[in-house]
Order: sequence, then structure tokens, then C-alpha cells
Amino acid sequence: MHPKKMLVGLLAIFVLAWGLGVAQAKPFVGNKNSKKFHVVACQYAKKMGPKNRVEFSTVAEAEKAGYVACKVCKPGR
Repeated sequence: MHPKKMLVGLLAIFVLAWGLGVAQAKPFVGNKNSKKFHVVACQYAKKMGPKNRVEFSTVAEAEKAGYVACKVCKPGR
């Protein structure tokens, strides 16, 4: 495939994904049971069941909802 066509195709995929919100994932995830929140890459966030997940855009949003920061990944620091 021609490099310019490949670039245009990749750009189209990115724009489509962004429009669908795929590229707008929230950076923090909380556990409804433990009331702790994590960065999405945290080992504990990765183990969390889908039913227990709640997403946050900011540390302040998570804290306002009553969640406390994970002591392992230290979100927001």
C-alpha cells in the first residue's frame, strides 16, 4: 500500500475513534466496593470487575464522590 494512502487511512480511523469517544477514556477508575480510585494502568484497576468500575476525569471528581486515592499507584501525584 502506498504510504500516503496508509497515513490517510490511519488518520480516518483515529478521527472516527475520537468521535465515538474511544480516544477520550477517563484517566482514573474507582472501585464501587472499596471506594478507592486508581490510575487506569494500576495493577488493582486492571483486576477490577466491570460491575465494580466507575470512571473519573479528575482526582477532585473522585474525591468529591467519596473515593480515596490508591496508596500503590498514587493517582494525581
